[in-house]
Amino acid sequence: MKIEILFRGQKVGTKEWVYGYYYSECGCHYIIEDRQKDNILNRNLSYEVYPESVGRLIMKKNNVNIFEGDLLKIPENDTCREGIHEVFYYEDSFVTSSVLFTDKETANKHSLTWVLNRGAKVIGNIHDNPELIK
Repeated sequence: MKIEILFRGQKVGTKEWVYGYYYSECGCHYIIEDRQKDNILNRNLSYEVYPESVGRLIMKKNNVNIFEGDLLKIPENDTCREGIHEVFYYEDSFVTSSVLFTDKETANKHSLTWVLNRGAKVIGNIHDNPELIK
């Protein structure tokens, strides 16, 4: 199985989202758009991005890319709090703020996959939709 490594970030100046490989150099942060996947003769383009906007692709669920910093609407269920929660990295797992626990075993049990399987939906991200965070 091939795991796709993909990052997103907002371009400096325009805040337009760009997707590709991430690197930083001399205090600047970049996303390199992989244009060679379409044609080997294409040149890859590099865009300077705001470092706080950079997030890694976590998974695809039902053809939806889920990145660090995305906001999920979680319906009330047996073990999750209803509401809007951010996706982030915590002790080797990607979780949401609704399921942040003190011990690693519980955090892994309530991973992002677990939450998504209980009906959570991506409704935006912390950069474009800060008004959704209470």
